[in-house]
Amino acid sequence: MDFPPQHWTWIRTNNTIERLNREIKRRTKAIGAFPDGQSALMTVEIKFAKKS
Repeated sequence: MDFPPQHWTWIRTNNTIERLNREIKRRTKAIGAFPDGQSALMTVEIKFAKKS
């Protein structure tokens, strides 16, 4: 399926965001339960730091 050129930026951005959301879900699911929201946030922040 071919998309118009003006749609490619949006599609690429959307795929990146979806990939990141899947990665966050995978990481948090593997750990299971967090003692508080702060520890879940730290896990996500560590993942972002490694990507940069």
